[in-house]
Amino acid sequence: MPAGTIRSRASEVVKGIPDVRTVFNELSISGVTSLTSDANDVSITSKVKTRLIRDDRVPGVKIKVVTEAGVVYLMGLVTKAEADAAAEIARTTAGVTKVVTLFEYIN
Repeated sequence: MPAGTIRSRASEVVKGIPDVRTVFNELSISGVTSLTSDANDVSITSKVKTRLIRDDRVPGVKIKVVTEAGVVYLMGLVTKAEADAAAEIARTTAGVTKVVTLFEYIN
């Protein structure tokens, strides 16, 4: 099955779940990751999370950080200013290749 078809099908399945308001389809079709790649992603997540918690501009404990292949995904309920600060913190963390923000804004 082509990658585009898989992405579309995944979106349709998730949209069909009751109470789902928005779907951000950032699905990436790839092979099995190596142990080294997984360890690198864990390290990046840890560094980003630590920097978020230490920064007074963001509610670090309320932001979910997930890293896959060097791409950092940030999720949570935040203000626009907090989202911008969190994205900048993640973007300037060593090893991060891309930042995807999936925030829901409050205020």
